[in-house]
Amino acid sequence: MNSKGLVELIVLNLGKDRKVLNDQTFAIMVLMALFTTFMTTPLVLAAYKRKARKSDYKYRTIERKNA
Repeated sequence: MNSKGLVELIVLNLGKDRKVLNDQTFAIMVLMALFTTFMTTPLVLAAYKRKARKSDYKYRTIERKNA
């Protein structure tokens, strides 16, 4: 988990301790925080790979030039 997800869980715990959130709402919010935290990396990697496949990069340096 990254620090954003950790801070979110701390805020949710404070809300539950101060009786702002009931148990059901707290559980739903924690599950959503965990889901969004764990799904961020695969989604970013999928978007990055898709973009990398579209660009046809050719070697443009002198060292790679064909004789």
